[in-house]
Amino acid sequence: MSARRDGRGGGAATPAAPPEDEAGAKLRELLRAPLDPLLADTNRLRLLAALIGLPVAGELAFTALRELLGLTDGNLGLHLRTLVEHGYAEVRKEGRGRRGRSFYHATPVGRAAFDTHVAALEAIVAAARG
Repeated sequence: MSARRDGRGGGAATPAAPPEDEAGAKLRELLRAPLDPLLADTNRLRLLAALIGLPVAGELAFTALRELLGLTDGNLGLHLRTLVEHGYAEVRKEGRGRRGRSFYHATPVGRAAFDTHVAALEAIVAAARG
């Protein structure tokens, strides 16, 4: 065996990692799970969190969401449209024209996506805190 140029010798085996327990395997799995790209946007995450904070049959009006989150009509509308198009939220419309009102609620798909995304975020925080 020849010596390495840095003087540390060569061919030394890397020590094996200690066996992983079940909790460690679960954490590793969560850390490797990708975050939901739709919910990586903080406004969509907050918006879906507001809808999920309601009872399963609960809904919020567009205007209530705008006031709650402090978003402009255009910004809120864009994020709501994205969540609806991907099946994370549904809209119910009342009335027509300028007096029409839109009410939004989270779907089961949206609730599941939110739970998975939050679990991945919690795993990242847990890993950082050791």
